[in-house]
Amino acid sequence: MVSHWAFGLDREPPLTRLDLYHATGNQSSCRVAEKSGFALASVQPALSPTRPYERHLHSLRRPAPGGTGSPTAR
Repeated sequence: MVSHWAFGLDREPPLTRLDLYHATGNQSSCRVAEKSGFALASVQPALSPTRPYERHLHSLRRPAPGGTGSPTAR
């Protein structure tokens, strides 16, 4: 999974969270995000005219050091 690769990158400072955005009406993207471990963090309002629709923000946190190695939701 891309999240495992991203969290494993050797960089300073290390990544601590990945965010995923999609339009609120896109239920398929919402299901994929949730099945991939990204928790729904918030619903962001429309910013017309640049973004004339609401969107979901899903987040995935970096695994804790010494943990199972799996990223955690939110």
